[in-house]
Amino acid sequence: MSIEIKKLPKSEIEITGEMPAEEFSKFWQKAISELSKDATIPGFRPGKVPEKVVVDKAGEGAVLDKAAELAIRDIFPRIIMERKLDVIGPPRAHVTKITKGGPLGYKFQAAVLPEVELADNYREVAKKVFEKKEKIIVEDREIDESLEYLRKMRTKAPTEQGKEGELPELNDEFAKSVGKFETLVELRETVGENIRMEKEQKGKEKKRLESLDAILKVSKIEVPDILIDSEKNKMLSELRGNVAGMGLKWEDYLKQVKKTEEEILNGWREDALRRVNYGLLLRKMGEIFKPEISEKEIEDMAAKFGSGSENLDKERLKDYAYGIIRNEKIFKFLEEN
Repeated sequence: MSIEIKKLPKSEIEITGEMPAEEFSKFWQKAISELSKDATIPGFRPGKVPEKVVVDKAGEGAVLDKAAELAIRDIFPRIIMERKLDVIGPPRAHVTKITKGGPLGYKFQAAVLPEVELADNYREVAKKVFEKKEKIIVEDREIDESLEYLRKMRTKAPTEQGKEGELPELNDEFAKSVGKFETLVELRETVGENIRMEKEQKGKEKKRLESLDAILKVSKIEVPDILIDSEKNKMLSELRGNVAGMGLKWEDYLKQVKKTEEEILNGWREDALRRVNYGLLLRKMGEIFKPEISEKEIEDMAAKFGSGSENLDKERLKDYAYGIIRNEKIFKFLEEN
């Protein structure tokens, strides 16, 4: 089986080739068998109609078309396996030559996983981002706002009908009612520390995204549209889940934002492209760094994400857990080296 593979723009490939006449003839017989099952001809049972009768009934062109369809469906997966191609999504198939008793000419166009070309200095680029330290400040106002929220959460029930609940006083007694605190000072210190940790985490995530943006600027990736569309649909699924979690119907949400689903998807192209690029960068760096990840780490992380649900696909969950652990180790490597 002789084939030629040509690279196209936007991470697509074109595969052209011919299936020898001897091999293609087998699919002629399979086509006869398939069409025979659907044929309703007096005197013959479905699947037992002679070849000549099927050809006379359906026409030679229809049999050839069916044979080509079956052959193409068979040959494309074989090419992918033999040539180890990272194809994503279904191909666009074309028949370029077809005759009864002759070879079958074909052409496939398909998107493949993009090649990521990292600049030699990408680690230095990331290091510059992580070297810029930002001072974390927790203001008294932020602590006061958090304590006010806690007060409202513990509003005393109204003593008379029609009166609003009474807010508890901010004192040591209030601190004891919230948790294992002896004084209001202890509560304020803990609230302040929690705010600081939250700011640290957000700052860490921000730096990591900035490092990916910086690496992206010195990298070359051609992202096929199929990956962008797939990411947009993933984002839509996430939004639908969030909307349902708020107790809203999807149709009502669309009315509130005054947009159609298509308009929402179209507005996400740049964000989807960025997310795809991030994923491809991390995948490439994972191939370079080869972080050590034990099966126990994967199982523990998968159990954490899958707790409370028995309906999740365990293998997909483990793949997701692997990605989370891999990314964390890649970022730690970039931060520390």
